[in-house]
Amino acid sequence: MAKIPSLPDIPEEQHSPLVVELLEAIRYQMEVIQGLRDEIAVLKGNKPRPEIPLHNNASETDIREYVKRRKISGGTRSDAGRKCRDTFTSLKKNIPKIERLLLAISQRSSSKS
Repeated sequence: MAKIPSLPDIPEEQHSPLVVELLEAIRYQMEVIQGLRDEIAVLKGNKPRPEIPLHNNASETDIREYVKRRKISGGTRSDAGRKCRDTFTSLKKNIPKIERLLLAISQRSSSKS
């Protein structure tokens, strides 16, 4: 990117109200431009974006595993068996999510250090 040029030094005797006003406007615009460049630099530094699924039915995807297991097994004989099946299915679904979350948190904290 090109550097912002410095303002010309205009002798005091040539300072009319219009010249003073124009110089103030140029200084203000230079500050705004520099602020925008700083903001662009910050935004370019934050390249990793959160993963956004292409669909919004994550809840349906989450319970699909339970439904498939229930249909395949044909149910259970006791409440303890049902709780056991649901617990293991829940662990199977949630442990990878928790691992990704913890990994993302540790990467953010290590990049700040």
